[in-house]
Amino acid sequence: MSSYLLAVFVSEFTYNEARTTRGVRVRLWSAPGSESQRDYGLKVATTALRTFEKYFGLNEVMLKQDLVALENFGSGAMENWGLITFRKKLLLDLAVPNASPNIVDLLDNKYIRHMAIESVVTHELTHQWFGNLVTLAWWEELWLNEGFAEYFENLRLVSPADDELAIDYVMFLSGTEEAMQVDASVRSRPISSIIHEYHEIRKSFDTISYKKGAAIIAMLRAVLGNKNFRRGLTHYLKKFAYKCTKSENLFQAISEVIDEVEGPNGLTLDVLHFGTQWTKMMGFPLVTARTLGTRIEIRQQRYLLNTSVQEHEKYRFHRQEYKWDVPIWLTSREGDTTLKWLKTNEPLYVKLESLRLPVIMNPHRNGYYRQNYDSAAWMHIARLLKQNHTVLDHYTRYVLLCDAFSAAFIGQLDYGIVFELIRYAHASDGGEQHRLPWKAIIDGFDKLLTMYRLEEEDASSVKSYMQAVLFPFYREIVLQLLGQETEFGQSIAKRNSRLPPRERIVGMMSERKRWKSVIDIKAAVSLLSLYCKIETGCSSMFRMLFESGVLRGCSGFEKASQCVHIYDSFKGIAYCQGVKELGVAAFRKVDDLLKLEDDADEKEKLATGLGCVQNITLLKRKLLEALDMESNYSREEIVELFGSVAKNPLSDEWMLCFCISNWKAIYERVTDSITWIVKSCFSKVRSHGEVLLIKALQKSGCNGCDHNAIHIGLEQVEHRIHWIERYSKKVSELAQSELESLR
Repeated sequence: MSSYLLAVFVSEFTYNEARTTRGVRVRLWSAPGSESQRDYGLKVATTALRTFEKYFGLNEVMLKQDLVALENFGSGAMENWGLITFRKKLLLDLAVPNASPNIVDLLDNKYIRHMAIESVVTHELTHQWFGNLVTLAWWEELWLNEGFAEYFENLRLVSPADDELAIDYVMFLSGTEEAMQVDASVRSRPISSIIHEYHEIRKSFDTISYKKGAAIIAMLRAVLGNKNFRRGLTHYLKKFAYKCTKSENLFQAISEVIDEVEGPNGLTLDVLHFGTQWTKMMGFPLVTARTLGTRIEIRQQRYLLNTSVQEHEKYRFHRQEYKWDVPIWLTSREGDTTLKWLKTNEPLYVKLESLRLPVIMNPHRNGYYRQNYDSAAWMHIARLLKQNHTVLDHYTRYVLLCDAFSAAFIGQLDYGIVFELIRYAHASDGGEQHRLPWKAIIDGFDKLLTMYRLEEEDASSVKSYMQAVLFPFYREIVLQLLGQETEFGQSIAKRNSRLPPRERIVGMMSERKRWKSVIDIKAAVSLLSLYCKIETGCSSMFRMLFESGVLRGCSGFEKASQCVHIYDSFKGIAYCQGVKELGVAAFRKVDDLLKLEDDADEKEKLATGLGCVQNITLLKRKLLEALDMESNYSREEIVELFGSVAKNPLSDEWMLCFCISNWKAIYERVTDSITWIVKSCFSKVRSHGEVLLIKALQKSGCNGCDHNAIHIGLEQVEHRIHWIERYSKKVSELAQSELESLR
């Protein structure tokens, strides 16, 4: 047993107890008085233990399991063997929601709380096998712990499922998308990275180890098949129980027990060779298909944000020039899917005899790569979506939209095709009904909008176009939030736009059938965050909510977590827009609430609100106050505050200079979160002169100035400047043209 897994707990806590079918004693400990909040976490833990013991065929991993809920536990959770510690909010329930959650459950955060408990408890229990029973040989193999825990946390063990390991594809796909955003940088790193120093260990607990690790595991499962995958993992765990392993031990163990799987050369798949490619090389491919007469040609290139930057020498992969053996899943409109292999050293050619256009690659993102097509193929897909978008399931539509925006972002696809592709979603005769594809459109728009300053001329047509596309979705959310009977709800309901019939929306409101999953609420939050940047009416709505829910809802020494009666998922937006619209008085109210609050999540939302005030003096004063080592701001609150100020148009001209002038204080105050601070500090950079300031900071030799976060931030800045120079005006004109066609 590795020493980092040892824990001793002494307290006056009490517990609820359950036992698995095998008799393993499971106890959930928390402070007295919270007994009624323990049931759901206990249910998740016993279900997960039973499922994993059955799935892996290993019943002796633990004789008992204790789970402890701690107030504001810094790490979120820690997988100590047999005694797992959690932040209280990640283990204890608020109240049991309805079996079929409706909008009230979702917006009160109760259903989302259940999803969080399921994910975190399952994640930590996965570690009892991956990390505790079998331990990584060294920190460079951290993905063997965290990648598997991240992958298996996407199970929905308590919710009804068709099989014992049903994966929640919505959460998995969003995690893979997050990994690709990070892995697009030339300053990324391989999953298995070289580690020599302590600070490199801390930095390895990142998106690459967790979410890319999970994505590679998912790809391995898809290639091997469920039976082989399960057999291989069981053999690996039994063979290396109570031992330390490296990546190659996993791949070799799988090879020893699986049935034959065809590889790139038509022979049995070399699992070690295949796995090594994807774990020792950073990045991922952009796979592009072109139609050539009666066949399709498929080629690959590394997807990179900035091709003019050099990677770390220690991560440079000389042997293959960043080419992979890529499993290509092909599906046509009939729904049949076949697996082909794109080799590292040659293109793949596929005959069209048995496939009907359009042919879609990687429909459910089983493979860790992005897809692209020639213009004709993209237009085929656009026409199919307009004719009947449900021919492709919502996962496939999500992946297509994400990849189209991503290809355009690096100049591999014309934005005109992207805009054509999303026309189906806001069509007047139905349009996109599922929130997952809408989330892809919203995220794509949000990223596009960051390339503009909101008040500049070129941004005007882009914002108007986004309003026109998103208004149907926005209207439905407003009617859900405020109701048809309110004055604002009535004004929104009467707005003239290319919308579905009003009766359908009202009927949907009464039946509440469409708000039934986490992605519904995530898409709604993302949409409102974006819409309030591009349309003043959105801000007015949240000003109204702020006045009633905060200014009139809280008095004296009440805490926001107890007195603010705004749906929890929208509190951050409400605090921000309330402060923005109502000025200094609202700013002071939120500041007072922050000082009184003891709930960590609520304090982060309040910190977000402070960054929205339309007063430069107050913004700078608040940033300096947060950086004071004697202040009570947590690291997470400082990150939220900087992020909010960075999104405030008032900081456009001074954010970078403020960060450079106060770099020493920033680095000392939030060393472990410096990546997020750098992202905020550099988000306003749009000139070559500002790039010179960043490079001067790098050369100054100050503490942390050579941090990889600065290299990545500079890479993103240079790409932004290149994008603005090349595409800003063109995209603005395209948006204007699309807008005119919608009228």
